[in-house]
Amino acid sequence: MSNQFSGVGRSARRLSSAIDAVVAVFASVLLVSIVVDVFAGVVFRYVIGRALPWSEEYARFAMVWMGLLGAGMALIRNEHVAIEYFVSHMPPWLRLLSMIVSRILIALFLFYATTYGSRMVLNAGTQVSPGLGISMAWPLSSIPVSCLIMLVQLILHTVDEFSSGRTGLMGERPAES
Repeated sequence: MSNQFSGVGRSARRLSSAIDAVVAVFASVLLVSIVVDVFAGVVFRYVIGRALPWSEEYARFAMVWMGLLGAGMALIRNEHVAIEYFVSHMPPWLRLLSMIVSRILIALFLFYATTYGSRMVLNAGTQVSPGLGISMAWPLSSIPVSCLIMLVQLILHTVDEFSSGRTGLMGERPAES
């Protein structure tokens, strides 16, 4: 039975790593495109004398996408800001309970943000951005897409940790007392 659960954990870890790699590529491409866009915007505005009407808007939309995708990457790496003092001083059973409760609350928030964000995207179908001339559904879709990715990653990491016997936060083994 233990081998069966460890196999599930390994599969969850592999799928999570694959998702993370794809998200990292998209975030990297967005970062490079923002740098190129802002550089071109500065050159056109101050060297050529004709500002690109879409440059600032693209940079803003791409930055939102990149930031939200990066939040998902930080979630699985346990790189979000946290106050670990109290958790590190808890007995193991309370640390586990704290992790379970926090994961449930995070999952509920991500589910709500995915659901509500999807409704926002559907309602924004007729709105058009002034600079790029695209549907506002594209920039707004960053919310449900990134929250869904975070929710899937949270579930995969939780499955991996419980199947491998880890009870620490996001891949960390708790210190032995």
